[in-house]
Amino acid sequence: MNIMNRFIKFLIFGAFLFLQIFAKAQEPLSEIFITLAGDTVIIHPVVITDINSKIKSISQRVNSINKGMVKNQEVVRVDSLIIADKLLITEENSRIEGIKEFVTIKNIEDLKREWSAYHDQYTGLQENITKRTKWFESELEYVNIEIQTWRLTKKALKNEKAPAEILKRIIATTNELKKLKKELKTRQSEIFIIQNDLADLLLKINVISVNLDNTMSELQLQILIQDSPFLWNALDSTVQFARLKHRFNESLGENVRVVNSFLPKNKTRAIIHFIIIIIIIILLFVLNRRVRLLKLPEGEKKYQNIKYVLYHYIASTLLLGLIITTWLYPDIPTSVRELMVLLLLIPSAFLIPVLAKGRVKQFLFIILFIFFINEILFFYQAKLFFSRIALLVENAIMIWVIYKIIISQKRTKSLLLGKWWIWIIKLSKLFLLLLIASVFSNLFGFMNLAVLLNKTVVSALLFAIVLSLFVIVVNSAVIILLKSKVLQQSKIIFKYSLFIELKIFLIVQITAFFLWLRAILISIGFLTNVYNWLIELIYHEWEVGPISFSIIGILGFFTLLIATYIVAKAIKMFLEEEIFSRVTLPRGVPGAITMLTGYFIVGTGILLALSVAGIDLSKFSLMAGALGVGIGFGLQNVVYNFISGLILAFERPVQAGDTVEVGTLLGVVKHIGVRSSTVRTFDGSEVIVPNGNLISNELVNWSLSDKRRRREVKVGIAYGTHPQDVLDLLAKVADSHKNVLKVPKPLCLFDSFGEYSLDFRLLFWVPLDSGLTIQSEVTMLVYKALEEAGMHIPFPQHDIHIKSFDPTVQKTVF
Repeated sequence: MNIMNRFIKFLIFGAFLFLQIFAKAQEPLSEIFITLAGDTVIIHPVVITDINSKIKSISQRVNSINKGMVKNQEVVRVDSLIIADKLLITEENSRIEGIKEFVTIKNIEDLKREWSAYHDQYTGLQENITKRTKWFESELEYVNIEIQTWRLTKKALKNEKAPAEILKRIIATTNELKKLKKELKTRQSEIFIIQNDLADLLLKINVISVNLDNTMSELQLQILIQDSPFLWNALDSTVQFARLKHRFNESLGENVRVVNSFLPKNKTRAIIHFIIIIIIIILLFVLNRRVRLLKLPEGEKKYQNIKYVLYHYIASTLLLGLIITTWLYPDIPTSVRELMVLLLLIPSAFLIPVLAKGRVKQFLFIILFIFFINEILFFYQAKLFFSRIALLVENAIMIWVIYKIIISQKRTKSLLLGKWWIWIIKLSKLFLLLLIASVFSNLFGFMNLAVLLNKTVVSALLFAIVLSLFVIVVNSAVIILLKSKVLQQSKIIFKYSLFIELKIFLIVQITAFFLWLRAILISIGFLTNVYNWLIELIYHEWEVGPISFSIIGILGFFTLLIATYIVAKAIKMFLEEEIFSRVTLPRGVPGAITMLTGYFIVGTGILLALSVAGIDLSKFSLMAGALGVGIGFGLQNVVYNFISGLILAFERPVQAGDTVEVGTLLGVVKHIGVRSSTVRTFDGSEVIVPNGNLISNELVNWSLSDKRRRREVKVGIAYGTHPQDVLDLLAKVADSHKNVLKVPKPLCLFDSFGEYSLDFRLLFWVPLDSGLTIQSEVTMLVYKALEEAGMHIPFPQHDIHIKSFDPTVQKTVF
């Protein structure tokens, strides 16, 4: 019985379970969940009515993916570069290890620059390959989702007993997607291999760069270390000659290699450089022709120098063309840069007569020669005995030159052109001490220090010469350009040419000063150190409570504010002088445009300055609310006047140049500002009037619609004169004056019978700016005409009728 009961229970449970499974099987598959890239994606089957359009869309996407999988030129180039550069990097690393014995700071700088270029190149390639990898990941994710979607769709349609043709299309689409997935994974693996090789190359390049940095630091630390024997113990001619020859071959080979690698990489820049030089030489040639036609003062030294500089336009072009390499080739190798500096000696030698006269000119030529010898000397090895003797002789000559400059400072200043030579002469005592220190360093074997001190002085003086000539050439060209007929057509240049000259001269001098500092640091090999130190300093952030600031933020803030002010003033001047003076616009429109443009520039500049300073404006919402309350109370007059200024700009009831009368104030509006306007009275005083007064109070604008004003002359004629004759005479007088306007026509009126005269009025219109003068002249003409016509102007008189006299008075009077 128990067995039977258990059997029945088992059958019931089995039947129940079967029914549940059958019921589940009958339910349509609605969705599944899959995980891709850590995210859960819900997949729904495709509705049978959308299958055809969905398959068409997938077919188009598959074609697009197949096209994208084709190896593009970038991937092929990267693949070939990796294969070639693996061997190149290994060879270069071995070569660097081999030349460490003879390497100098100059060589290290070139190598660092070269490997930095390699690093930048491969970093860019790595970014492109990373983008390619992400594309493959995205497409694989899409394909996986579509495969799961069509699997789910196939199961759902089987349960619904869909047509066999549809199921076949689904199976074909699924197979195509699976094939595409396999191909994508294969290509993705290839990209991963390239990406891995790139990472290995970058790692090797970073290791080499670190080694170069360490070598540079070691060389710089050796400056204060005795690296050579005493000079009197260093003579060994056989060994020295062999080392000299070996060093020459090493240096020559290294320099040739650097130059050869530099030229192919800078073809585009070289073409641009050549075009700029052609433009400069044409410009200076034209200016040379132009200066002959201009009648310049013969006695002034400035114009004599201009003629000399432009006459030697080829040397001037070469000077400018070589100096601009600083901007055109920011990563120029040291060997190429030194070649450029040597070439600078040629135009400098031609142009020195414009910089100095007499004996000082000879000193400058000596400095050029010493620099040339220096470059040849340090091409070899400064630690060689031959080089040390040459350095000793150089220092002796330079000490003599600087000593002569010191003992005759006043005469030297008078013979040198350029204000900054005053500071160079003041530094001459320091230069003298450095040269003496270089001599002792050479004698006692501190050759790195001796070379550093010598190069500091010689480079400072040479680049002072070169950049002084640069300033003279640029200033000469600017002066003649501003005097040209083409530029003189500009009203701004015509009116403010001297002001523009001075500002350009200031900019050129500041530029030359920073180029001078940069050139000295490059010459002695400390530019990178100083640059890195400055970058670290100015970008370092200091925190004071919740506020953080940096030097670069403060400098950027004030620089942008100053630049905003300059740009706003320049654009205002340009609009007023160049645009609105040549274009006819409705009254007041030019002033409104100028004002609103100024507001826009200033507002934009302030926002940019705050952004550069690192101030987050979103954090000032509470402050803005408090400021709004403050404006509502304490600053309401300021805001009121500001809004009034905007109303004046748009409504234009008043503009600069108008003659206005506000209360007892009568004068000409000189300027309409943000908060107030300036009115110049006819007595010469300038009154600051808040803009709100011009809007809220009654204002008389004598020149709102036109610049005409009616004037009046009153005259009284003796009784007995015919009134019509007087009217005709007054009309004739008004018509005879050339400045009295004919329209409206002058009006003559017989006003009244006065106590002792017939009263007349002469009304006439005159230009506003000369009304008082014309009124006075017309009055004089009226008087003259009346006198000629015999018409008398009576004076006040009274008749007295005496009825009776006091006897005493009668006896006294009569």
